[in-house]
Amino acid sequence: MFDKIWKKQIYILLLVIIGIVVFIKVLDFGFVWDDNQLYLNKGNYPEDGRLQNISKLWQPGKMPMYAPVTYTMWGIIAQLSSTDDSNDFKLNPKLFHFVNLLFHILNSVLILLIISRLLKDNLAAFIAGLIFLLHPIQVESVAWISEFRGLLAGFFGFLAVYIHLTTITGAEFVAAHKTTKKNNEKKNIKPDNSILKNVLVYVMLILAMLSKPTAIVFPVIIFILDYYLVSQDNLKKSIYNFGISIVLILPIVIISMMSEETASAVIKTPFYLKPIVAIDSFMFYLGKIILPLDFSPVYGRTVAMLSSGISLIVSTLIFMVVTFSVWYFRKQNEWLVPAYLITIIGLLPVSGIIDFYYQSFSNVADRYFYISMFGLIILIGNGLVRLKKTNLKYIIVLIVGIFLSYQTTSFSNTWVNELSLWNRVIEHNPEASFQAYLGRGEYYLVNSSYSNAIMDFTKAVELNKNEYRCYYNRANAYLDLKQYDKAVRDYSRALLLNPKDVNAFSNRGIAYYEMNQMESAVIDFKHALSINSDQPDLLNRIGVYFASMNKLDSAVSYFEKSLKLNSNDNEVQENLKQAKKLLNQKVKL
Repeated sequence: MFDKIWKKQIYILLLVIIGIVVFIKVLDFGFVWDDNQLYLNKGNYPEDGRLQNISKLWQPGKMPMYAPVTYTMWGIIAQLSSTDDSNDFKLNPKLFHFVNLLFHILNSVLILLIISRLLKDNLAAFIAGLIFLLHPIQVESVAWISEFRGLLAGFFGFLAVYIHLTTITGAEFVAAHKTTKKNNEKKNIKPDNSILKNVLVYVMLILAMLSKPTAIVFPVIIFILDYYLVSQDNLKKSIYNFGISIVLILPIVIISMMSEETASAVIKTPFYLKPIVAIDSFMFYLGKIILPLDFSPVYGRTVAMLSSGISLIVSTLIFMVVTFSVWYFRKQNEWLVPAYLITIIGLLPVSGIIDFYYQSFSNVADRYFYISMFGLIILIGNGLVRLKKTNLKYIIVLIVGIFLSYQTTSFSNTWVNELSLWNRVIEHNPEASFQAYLGRGEYYLVNSSYSNAIMDFTKAVELNKNEYRCYYNRANAYLDLKQYDKAVRDYSRALLLNPKDVNAFSNRGIAYYEMNQMESAVIDFKHALSINSDQPDLLNRIGVYFASMNKLDSAVSYFEKSLKLNSNDNEVQENLKQAKKLLNQKVKL
């Protein structure tokens, strides 16, 4: 017994060390993609009080995804993070990347413990945990700060699975779905009625759901394991536990669905296509697991692209063959069916069965397979248990470890910054997604490479003429180049697609002002204020423009409105002082 425990501890330590060595360079990566735009910005985590908006982040509909536990964790990390002046939000990405890596390693350790408990083979569990840790399909979840959501949900979910497995006592873990008298006599596996452990499982499931809604699959995963582990006589207890779990998380499910609907437009897939699209997604991930090559942050595998080719037909036929094979060989391997079911169930929320926002870019993404990976890991672990030659297992560890480490290390370089990220997507498939050109164009824009930015935004417009951000960003580039007529044209196109865009009205107003079309400029500024009046910078800008037109009464009024919102702005205070001085001189004359 001591020898087995000691070996398990060594394997855990090895897992931790390997994880750090392979992924350590992500600590030097920056914020990319949605990190700042949607989540880690001064609107959600103000510099003068990182946690002051946390209550808002727990309100449904305030964020693109309802994940308040993740947002709270980010607030704590932001509070602990040192100030970094290299970005507008004064946040240091290093600590955020460290936490991502930490939780991925913790999840890999949990996988090792779960497989060890299920299969009673520490070496097989270690190899399974190693594959979960190092497979390049996991890189996106580790290297992209925004996907801390999935890592945290996985942590609480896998912890719930492990705690639940400790409540099952009795004989060795073997499949218990057969009901013959002989099998029932052989198995004496029953759930432990420990109230504390059961409550802990429920708490972990709730925390998982509040970290990322896709954790809804964990109660089902636990039930599948129960069905194949406990005797039929004790399934009533499992059904009871499953029912309680569903009742507890159902309100969170409803809130999450409402938040997804209000956050942004969701692509509507025709009902008849949904099962086929989901099958295609499943087979895509299965192919990536078996042949871990050619990974990309965005695959551009949209529903429109799939429905116009034969890919769906091929994927469906292969899926039917795989499913039939699993069922046909189920008696030879008791873990085939449960592992296969867990893999499918883990993917369902983001497979295309349910419409979700990201489908406008791609129906598949590496991060979506994080939970489903658990099912395949069970099958891999079981295959290793059946492999009796220990020396061969060590050879497998060496080969798999080296190969996956190389692939993962290589793909990790994609996530260094925005430029490397979008270059990878465009190199992978130049016509796949307007998002890649939009993202790279925004990088060029921020770094004042305006000509490159305009070329990328133009390509984005060619790929998607209905995305207002393509026009808006190109207009910003034209504005910086002082090509005001082109800027006005693109802002106008953006506003046709998104009439409530405050920044488009404000920036078009600036372009009009620079073109000496003062009345049009003021009209746009007032439109922007009618959408959102809480804009001290815009109020100050309007005041400046009124002052330049010698309309000093209006200028003073807007400067005063600006100071009501931000009384410590020295620039506005000076503008108000000068405007009042000029106004007094005008009155005296």
